[in-house]
Order: sequence, then C-alpha cells, then structure tokens
Amino acid sequence: MGIIGFQLHIYNLSGADMNAVISSGINIFKAEFIAGFILTKRYWLNMAAGILNMFLFLVFIQLGIRSFGSGVSAEFMSAKMEMLIIGFFSFSIIGVGMGSITSRLSDNAATGILEQTMLSPIGVVPVLFFGVLTQFVFALVLYLLLIPLSMLLCSHFFSVNILHLTFFSVMLWLASCGIGFALSGLTLIYKKTQNFNNLIQFLILTLMVIPSYPFNVFSLLPVSPQVAILNKVIVSHQSVGSTWIIYTVLQSCIYFILGCAVFRVAEKYAKEKGIIGQY
Repeated sequence: MGIIGFQLHIYNLSGADMNAVISSGINIFKAEFIAGFILTKRYWLNMAAGILNMFLFLVFIQLGIRSFGSGVSAEFMSAKMEMLIIGFFSFSIIGVGMGSITSRLSDNAATGILEQTMLSPIGVVPVLFFGVLTQFVFALVLYLLLIPLSMLLCSHFFSVNILHLTFFSVMLWLASCGIGFALSGLTLIYKKTQNFNNLIQFLILTLMVIPSYPFNVFSLLPVSPQVAILNKVIVSHQSVGSTWIIYTVLQSCIYFILGCAVFRVAEKYAKEKGIIGQY
C-alpha cells in the first residue's frame, strides 16, 4: 500500500464519541510519522539539503555577528547572537504552524486525495492539525540538535532552558496554526494564494518585532506576545509573572479556535459551491 493509501486507510475511521476521536487522532499521528519516515527515505537528498540549509544558516548568523566584533564588547556580541538565533527559531516555528496547513491542502489537491481528506469521519480540521503537529515535533527536535551543533562549530555557547523553550514554542506554534487555518480557508476558496501568503510573512516579521511586553494594545495581536516572552525568558534570562504566562496560553488558544472557525466557514462555503476539487 502506498503512502497516500496508507494515510487514507487511517483517516477512514468511525466513532462519534470523544474516545473514538482521540483514538483516531493517535492513529493519524502515527500515520503521519510513518508517512514522513517513508518520504524521508524516498527523498533523502532533498531532506538532507534542507537540514544542511538550516544548519548553515545558523552557523553564518553567528559568524556574521562575530565579523562585526571589532570594538564591541563580548557581552553585547553574545546577546545579539542569541537574539538572532532565537529570532530565526521563532520565525521557523511560525512557518511550520502557518505554512504547513496550506501546503498540505495544496499537496492533497495535487495528489488527488483532497476530497477524501475532507470527508474524514472525525473532520478535516483534526486531520490537518495532527499532520502539522507531526511536522512541529520534527522541527523542534531538529532545531534542538542543530543549534548546539552550530554553537560547537562556532565556539559560542549560551544556556537554554529546554522546558521553557519547548513550552513557549508550543504556544507560538498554536497561535501560528490559527493563522494557518485561516489562510487555508482562503486556499480552499481561491486555490492559489502563494503570493498572498508571502505577503503575510512580512506582517509576521512586523508582529515579531513590535513591543508587546509588558501588556499593551500590541499584546492583543497574534504571535507577538509569544515571541516577546521567548525573547524575555530565553535570550534575556528574565522571569515573567504567572499572569502573563496564563494570558499567553489563553491568547494562543483563542487565535487557534478563531482560525479553525474561519476554516470551517470556508470549508462549508466550498462544499456548498462544489469547488473543493476545482483547481
């Protein structure tokens, strides 16, 4: 059975209660990992080149900052390196949450399984969610390996609390998924939205740099408070209050729910118009 057939077999699960939904989600998660492993073996050269690109980018970030080290204190240079590395890490996590869902829909359309995916008994949103969750886990593990290797190669080290990094990365990814689902809803209707998604990246970069800590009007925007708390805790090694952490968690969940709601509306519209498979 091919990859697509294997995934469709997993998606074709019955059950209306919560236990069945959870069981289906676990099976989808397993299927995504197996499919990812198969694809990695089949297209190993492309995967290796992608990992090498990320590693070289991390290395040249540090070498580039070091080249401006003349007349600059070591503490200042180290802080800038850490800020750029965590910034690149944050942008990559946002890319996984925001871009993977849209890419998944486009790939399903290209391989001819979009309609089957949309008819999944547990709903298309859980199917897409567990698919992008698999990619997030892979990306997180990969960066946790590549960042120390790049620091070892460049002889520049800084300490990172893995638990804090993982927790706040999950919050950042969850908010990004909300944006991803909203953009995927547009993809269902308008089909080709690559250029629009590219424009959104500039908006994301803006959200990453605007001051959203301590709480202000910018803190209401998606992604911005999550990035701010990552910089505060990981780069500046400062603690934040429990109130801010609770707010970040709630804000991430709210934007995720809103994104799913937008996708549901777009999905219903596309089904009513019969345009899901029209590309």
